[in-house]
Amino acid sequence: MIGDGPTSAVNVSLNGQIVPISSFVSLTSPVTCTYFSLSSSWTPGSYTVRHANGTFSIIIPSSLATTLNNTATPINPLVYGINLPDTSYVSTYGNTLARWGGNALTTFNHPISTPSSGYYNTDSDWYFENEIYPENLANFVARLQSAGAKTFASLPALDWVSAPIQPCFVYNASKYGASTASDPYNANAGNGVLANGSRIVNNPSDCYTPWSSTALTSWLTSFIANTTVSNNIAFYSVDNEMDICSGTHVDIHPTSMTYDEELQRMLAFGGAIRKAIGASSNTKIVGPTSCCFYFWWNSAAGSSDMSAHGGISKLRYLLRGWKTALPTTGTIFNGLDLHFNGEEGRSLNGSASDNASRLRATRNWWDTTYVDESWRGVASNWPASEPNPGIVAFIPRMRQLIADEYPGLLLGASEWYTNGDLVGGLTVGSPILKEVTNEFLQDVDTLGIFGRYGLDFATKWGGADAKSPGAAAFWLFTGGSASSNNPFLSYSVSTPVFYDPNLAGVYFASTSSSPTGSNTAGIFVNKDPSNYQSYKISGWKAGTYTVRHFGYPGQTLTEQGLMFSVSMF
Repeated sequence: MIGDGPTSAVNVSLNGQIVPISSFVSLTSPVTCTYFSLSSSWTPGSYTVRHANGTFSIIIPSSLATTLNNTATPINPLVYGINLPDTSYVSTYGNTLARWGGNALTTFNHPISTPSSGYYNTDSDWYFENEIYPENLANFVARLQSAGAKTFASLPALDWVSAPIQPCFVYNASKYGASTASDPYNANAGNGVLANGSRIVNNPSDCYTPWSSTALTSWLTSFIANTTVSNNIAFYSVDNEMDICSGTHVDIHPTSMTYDEELQRMLAFGGAIRKAIGASSNTKIVGPTSCCFYFWWNSAAGSSDMSAHGGISKLRYLLRGWKTALPTTGTIFNGLDLHFNGEEGRSLNGSASDNASRLRATRNWWDTTYVDESWRGVASNWPASEPNPGIVAFIPRMRQLIADEYPGLLLGASEWYTNGDLVGGLTVGSPILKEVTNEFLQDVDTLGIFGRYGLDFATKWGGADAKSPGAAAFWLFTGGSASSNNPFLSYSVSTPVFYDPNLAGVYFASTSSSPTGSNTAGIFVNKDPSNYQSYKISGWKAGTYTVRHFGYPGQTLTEQGLMFSVSMF
């Protein structure tokens, strides 16, 4: 691409020798750019392109080679999901799944909600205050359905939901005395911690109303009978991160959630959902929707709880409990749902080491040889019941755990995010501009991994902002529409990892299960900030391809090249 300068001023040299140009073509999208084709194939060497706008030099390295196999496996399009998006975001970027969930919605009072409002509590995220949410579940499902997305709905499974009282402050200073911290806009709304370090023992009925599995069945049965949108709900989960409720929702569940209580609640509230939707429903029920790595294996009650259960991890205990209950409960659960977040390079300072560690960390999703570079890579932080401590390998590890404990379950991640997730957009010259590019590369690499390794569903946490780097990542894989003909909505083409996964990610997809001769696309992620990459792909159908290229918008033409970038053909 040479911008909008005259073609007569363009010449290309390889190692100092002029290479003839065979043709030029101008395309407008939305600005007009002119592309050229060489009369011979690209070969390794030092290229210099001279044109009216300046001179651009790159070194093309020797090509990495692979052959596309004529086999492909289905990509579940529900891996391109996002949490709590607005309608325009989904319409623009083609998200296929939208999640209703998070800490606040654990206390959402569904029975008294309306299309434009519903009561919830802000929990420990913001001083335990009752607030009004701007919509209910029916409205959320309907508006996201209009944009082309299915819904993932997390439903309450604790003993209280928000009462229709607003304002209401759980740790009201006028009743319980002053807390050590309070809402800067309302001194009566405290955090519930006294000056001596003890926690206020509050009365939940001040700001909440009782909730139960029976209440859930009653409301959900009515919801299904009286709305037309419930068939667009793809998944129900039993609450959100119930394992940490003694922290996030300490005002209504002050004691640590144990192995036994979590299993009991999963069966009771999961059974309530199953009773409402029926045994033959196409909507899947998933759980335990656990927070983060530590709580996959442990309860909030600590090591004594694990010891009391024979030293097995909490996750194994829950899956065994689900399976053991089958003769009594029938099938309740269809899938295993966990939350998984980035840990590497947590300091957002744009350092080369932090950026590199984040880009390597996408291997945690699939690589059975990669040792996590954060605290998760320390063997002593793993329970004895889990093999290969230090190696997360999320998808193959959890597939094996399912095979061991409850064969046939789906596998998904209803909250995932990468370190350095940023929103709001940044401009050239920003000191953390490379952080933005880094997040984009992580997201593209991660979405490619989901398709290649067969995750069943996923919704990214945060970043539902049109100016966030993750938005363009979704667009690459969906074409901006869940109903588009983008191959990455159909089949992943089988290819080996023929490149260094620390520095690259390469993904192919097809519209057919037999890729030869079909519509096949490729995405190339260059995670190397200093070097270009070159590939030779055999078995890829010859033809004319549209190229979508995203790169670090550096200060020089060299920085704007193919390093630290993503290209889609």
